[in-house]
Amino acid sequence: MDLRIVVAAVFLFVLVALGGARLFQVTGSVTSAGLQQVQVVIDDGSGVYTEKVTLNPKETAFDALKHTVTSQNPVDYEYVSGHASITAIHGVRQDRDHSWIFLVNDRAAEVAHDQYCPTAGDVIKYKFATYDEAAKYSR
Repeated sequence: MDLRIVVAAVFLFVLVALGGARLFQVTGSVTSAGLQQVQVVIDDGSGVYTEKVTLNPKETAFDALKHTVTSQNPVDYEYVSGHASITAIHGVRQDRDHSWIFLVNDRAAEVAHDQYCPTAGDVIKYKFATYDEAAKYSR
């Protein structure tokens, strides 16, 4: 038998014996495959909805929000100046007194939600707020 085959077989056996078979299993908030788990919170003023979402490393907070979409819980948006602007979540539409704000770990993000790539364990929140309330979160 070729020595390379024997070495490869022993290597694979050791890898599996040491837990390599669980390579893609979620451990905490990050997987060995580079996927990460974040929590998406939607506060529409009448209720708070929470869902855990698993993202690829290049996915954004906006992608996380889109992972929560169902036919009963749609997300409406339009592109303004090259960025996705939320117009409604779960049928709650922004108006002249309210808008949807985007928070990361209960703080205003430094970039738009379609540019922010969450890290494992982040809490991504979309909150329906008055403009005065939104100003409290600004940096």
